[in-house]
Amino acid sequence: MFRKSWDFFRVVKAWAAYLRKARGNRWLHPPFLCAFYEVYADSPEVHKLVENWRMKLQKNREQLSYYDPGTQQKRSIEVASLAKRALLPGKAAARLAQMVAFFAPDAILEMGTCLGTTAAYFAAANPKAQVLSLEGVKPIADLAQQGWDYAHISSIELRLGLFSNTLPQVLNDWKVDQKQSVVVYIDGHHQFEPTLAYWKMLQDSKLPISAVVFDDIRWSAGMWEAWNTIKRERPNDVWLDLGRQGWWISGKDKTPGSWTWRRPFFR
Repeated sequence: MFRKSWDFFRVVKAWAAYLRKARGNRWLHPPFLCAFYEVYADSPEVHKLVENWRMKLQKNREQLSYYDPGTQQKRSIEVASLAKRALLPGKAAARLAQMVAFFAPDAILEMGTCLGTTAAYFAAANPKAQVLSLEGVKPIADLAQQGWDYAHISSIELRLGLFSNTLPQVLNDWKVDQKQSVVVYIDGHHQFEPTLAYWKMLQDSKLPISAVVFDDIRWSAGMWEAWNTIKRERPNDVWLDLGRQGWWISGKDKTPGSWTWRRPFFR
C-alpha cells in the first residue's frame, strides 16, 4: 500500500493525531454543527437490495483487467477483493448519504464510482437530487450499473472518462442549469497534485457548492498533505476531520473553524 517507509510512518502519525484530537458533541457550540453532528452520530438503516448486491460482489471471483488512469498502470484484480477493500461499509455509506442529505442539495457529484454502492445510497437518501457519478474504468463502471439495476435505482447518471475531462464538463453543465446547491464527494485519484487540481476546478466554477467531502484523507502522505494545504487556503470556512473523511463546508452564514469529530461509541 505504501511505497516508502516514510510514507507509512507519516500516515500512522496522522491517524495518531486524529485519535488524540477527536471530540464529540460536548465540544460544539455553533447550532449548525450541533445539528449536523446528530446526523453524523446516527446509525441509519442500510438499503437491503444494495447490501444484497454487495454480498454478490464479495463472492464474485471474476478477474477484472483494466488500465488504472490514476496510477497509469495495468491492473488485474478479483471483483470480490475490490469489493472488500474499496467499498464503504453499508452503515458508513448510509450515514454519509444522510449527512449529504442534510444540505438538501439539488445535485450531488461523486468523483469515483467504484462499484456503485455509495452512489446508490446517495440516490436513496436524496430522491429529489440529481446524482452524477464519474468513473474512469469501464469494467468497474459496468458493474456499478448492474448494481443500480439490481437495486431498482434509475436516478443515477454515470459519465465515463478521466476526471480531468469529465469534471469541467459537469461543472459547465450545472452552471448552465443554474443549480442551487451542490455537494461533491471526491473518492478517486487520491494523490496530492490531482486533488489540488480538482479542488481548484470546483472553486473556480463559481457553483453554489455547499460542501466538498474528501475521502481517504489519511490514505497516503500526499493525500494528507493535500487536505492540509486546502485547509490553509480557506481559513474562514468550516472544516471537519472525521478520520477517514474530511469535509469542507461553505463558511457563508456559519461560524468558521476546524473541528475533529468522533462518533459516540454507544450509537
